[in-house]
Amino acid sequence: MSFQLKILRRGRSVWGGSSPILYVWLLGLVLRTLHLVLSSDNPLLYMPVLDEKYYVDMGKIISAGHWEGGNGVFFMDPLYGYFLGLVFLVFGYNLTVVRLVQILIDSFSVVLINMIGTRIWNRKTGLVASLLYAVYPVSLFYSLLILKTTLTISMLLCFTVLLIRSLERKGLFNWYALGLFGGLLTFLRGNMVLLIPLTIFLIPVYRPAGWTGFSRKCLLVALGFFSLLLVKGLRNLAVSGEFVLLNSQAGRLFYSCNNPHNLTGRYRVPEFARPGPITSEKDFHEEAERRTGTSLSSDEVSRYWIM
Repeated sequence: MSFQLKILRRGRSVWGGSSPILYVWLLGLVLRTLHLVLSSDNPLLYMPVLDEKYYVDMGKIISAGHWEGGNGVFFMDPLYGYFLGLVFLVFGYNLTVVRLVQILIDSFSVVLINMIGTRIWNRKTGLVASLLYAVYPVSLFYSLLILKTTLTISMLLCFTVLLIRSLERKGLFNWYALGLFGGLLTFLRGNMVLLIPLTIFLIPVYRPAGWTGFSRKCLLVALGFFSLLLVKGLRNLAVSGEFVLLNSQAGRLFYSCNNPHNLTGRYRVPEFARPGPITSEKDFHEEAERRTGTSLSSDEVSRYWIM
């Protein structure tokens, strides 16, 4: 397959020649830093609300030594809270430092995009793609928000690099590591669970092999993935008595966007719930129990609002 040969072609250097990607990376770093400087007088940067406040509070709890990340089931994706907890632990509570770290992470995404484009097609493609991302205004905007967007993009790019590496090499450990990383990504966004069936589908498409080799790779990907999910499930069981593998807000988000009184398809909290993530989750739980007339677990509440 011609496309397979392009993906698996070796010997390309991301930093080869005069290293133009270095200048693209510097451009991305300068633009993001300049955006932070020009936005420094914006009072909204210092008043986290809604999801930002939830993650900041979670980061404070974790940096104080409570590594379980609070009480109750993780109803929101927890990894970004742990990221903030680590930054607060090392540098103290300073949202400007968080934004500087995110600027560095987002600037590194420029390099990752170049690596992927170079491996999949050629060096020019990788350079153009990385340049487009370096100057992409939406990326600059999100790098200043105390939200998981920047970290999610970078980790998804890392997953793609690891996937290409796994396709190129014959060793089986890379597939287990890929599953682990996929499981870690679900700690940032629950819908990243879709990466696993897509990865399994990709294996025979780009690297045809016998049934034995294919089944081993699938098994290792699944094993790595569920190893990480098991960690979350055991944590939820320990602090709440509920064994929940994924975050439990799926039903609340689905109903908020798709209920009969919301014709926009956008996220809008119904009348019986308050807007904050913690208060909204509590209100949805109470409303589900009121409507069913029975006590429900977090997982049951989520399924109720989906059904």
